[in-house]
Amino acid sequence: MTPVAHARALARGLGLALWTAALYAVFSLTRSHRLQHTWARGVLRVLGGRARVRGAPPAAPFVLVANHVSYVDIVALLACAPCTFVAKSEVAGWPLIGRLAQSTGHLFVQRERRGDLPRVVREIETRLAAGEGVAIFAEGTSSPGERVLPFHSSFFAGPARSGRPVHCASLCYTTPPGAAPAHLAIGWWGDMTLGDHLYRLLGLPRFEVAVTFAEKPVEGPDRKDLARRARARVESCFTPTLSRA
Repeated sequence: MTPVAHARALARGLGLALWTAALYAVFSLTRSHRLQHTWARGVLRVLGGRARVRGAPPAAPFVLVANHVSYVDIVALLACAPCTFVAKSEVAGWPLIGRLAQSTGHLFVQRERRGDLPRVVREIETRLAAGEGVAIFAEGTSSPGERVLPFHSSFFAGPARSGRPVHCASLCYTTPPGAAPAHLAIGWWGDMTLGDHLYRLLGLPRFEVAVTFAEKPVEGPDRKDLARRARARVESCFTPTLSRA
């Protein structure tokens, strides 16, 4: 990383900490989940990111599924539509990020415990009944963004049972010429460590995230069929994450 990139990363890290602290203080007083939308838009700006939105975000309450490239996906989707995320339980243990996610109401599933998913499905229904939007990364893991991985059908048990439609979106990142490729600088996958990856992300000159919302949701009574159709709908508006040459 060049000296300029180091300086950029330090300045953005400070800005990110100050912005998060300020919004968290307000959230602690008001408990307004709309603040997460404001926070995410500010975070994108601090990171040097720009969101390009195609299609219309769903209106709450909704179930939304999308491909998963990075923890930046959460910021990108929150900047478009306030929602609650379903995340793997490991996120709850991350320094600072885990505490923020827990205190702002996001849900955590222990993937190694099959009995934990029904609990999360019930909690999702509770959030929907309260008028919230819920976003799920149904692949169950992040990837370099080259393709859409198979969706875990267990996440679709609630919508299949209730008949609730499932909205779909795709996420694609690009970095400018001369910068690190997006699948490495923004994509977070494999054995990448959070601290090193975040520092490289903060050092990027800029990046763009394209958030594409599918025109129509999918619905049906069979969770496995619903998972397949939701994946196909995401693939229909999917563009691989790449770096502009």
